[in-house]
Amino acid sequence: MFLRSLGIDSFRNIEPQSLHFNADKNYFFGDNAQGKTNLLEAIYLLCLCKSFRSAADQEMLRMGADVYSLRGLFIDSQNIEREVSFCYSGAAGKQISLDGKPVHHYSTLVGLFPVVILSVADYDITHGAPQQRRRFMNILSSQCSPRYLNDLKEYERIVKQRNRVLTLIQTGKQQAESELEVWDEQLVQRGSALIRFRHKIISELNELVQSYYQTIAWGRREIFSIRYQSRLAESDDHSLPDHYAKALQRIKKMEIQRGMTLIGPHRDDFIFRIGDRSLKGFGSRGEHKSALISLKAAEVTLLRQKLNTSPLLLLDDLYAELDRIRGEKVLDIFMDDSQCFITATTFDYAALQGTRSLQNQKTLFFVTDGKFSVKNNGS
Repeated sequence: MFLRSLGIDSFRNIEPQSLHFNADKNYFFGDNAQGKTNLLEAIYLLCLCKSFRSAADQEMLRMGADVYSLRGLFIDSQNIEREVSFCYSGAAGKQISLDGKPVHHYSTLVGLFPVVILSVADYDITHGAPQQRRRFMNILSSQCSPRYLNDLKEYERIVKQRNRVLTLIQTGKQQAESELEVWDEQLVQRGSALIRFRHKIISELNELVQSYYQTIAWGRREIFSIRYQSRLAESDDHSLPDHYAKALQRIKKMEIQRGMTLIGPHRDDFIFRIGDRSLKGFGSRGEHKSALISLKAAEVTLLRQKLNTSPLLLLDDLYAELDRIRGEKVLDIFMDDSQCFITATTFDYAALQGTRSLQNQKTLFFVTDGKFSVKNNGS
């Protein structure tokens, strides 16, 4: 699958324009704050109906505009054209269409146009708060499995309603006790499904990241691994629901006191280790870098295996963290048959002259003040 063209109007600082892309690598060079990352955000938004920056839709409006619109033409693995249109206005909210037909549930698009992004902000995955790792795993799992996405949405709804009931009980409404039991049953059902899938996805990821880490870390013998940390995840598959229900009963008073659900997939974490050391606690900057790249490379491979198509790759400011030789090696790992969008500075452009990747690139994109221009390489 690849993105053939993208039409943009009133999105952030990008000038209204239509861009046509190469089916393999696409380089975007420019100084900082010119619009390179905004372009990647627009592509990500078309694929998943959300920003990787966790930005509100209102924030993505071009200054002075009331509406922004994006239109992408994708070519799928069967060589069939699929058009996605995304429009937002303060008055009407989001309006999305697929092949000219309205999309009422955003989850419809998730997994149809798989996408992976690697940016400097992603370092929060390896050394940030647990919610950053949960977000990564949820996005990956949702693209791999519509069932996981449905279970996740339902689980989040159940937690919200259950928290409301816990607050009612906290304020003395004892009649809410019976309602809590109903939500407990649903919580256990959906939460157990999420935990089971996470066990499976972690097992598959571990097989991939260990191999990629050995390649990216240039000869280091230590193993990079991921462990699912949960008060419930140690239960075997058969006993998980029973263990879950009993755990809820044990902490019931504490949950009522705090008015919130204290255990379950929304509170779990994923522990990254290099050898027998915690990456978050003891990893060097280089180890974090290698682990993150390995994780993203494994994400690409897993999506390709699950969906039988190659995800789009968005590599934002790749050379800010890698010299050109390591950058070339990373591109070799990532590319395979995937379409890749790579942003870099004008300084990087000068440094990359003579590299294999740039020499093989017929066209390059340059951006200034939100306007993208296409130049034949070498001219």
